[in-house]
Amino acid sequence: MSAFSQIAAVIFVSAFLLAGWTIGSMFAAYRHKIAAALLFEPMPRDQPVTRLVQRP
Repeated sequence: MSAFSQIAAVIFVSAFLLAGWTIGSMFAAYRHKIAAALLFEPMPRDQPVTRLVQRP
């Protein structure tokens, strides 16, 4: 294995580790907001009332 491929492999693996750490830390920091967004149920809206007005 050449030095170039070893350096490329180290950069590739470190990029994945950094991405995984970033995703994990974001989940840890915002877990309450994520849970609230997933469990949120919007209030039901009333059906719109339509009136038909007949003009002479």
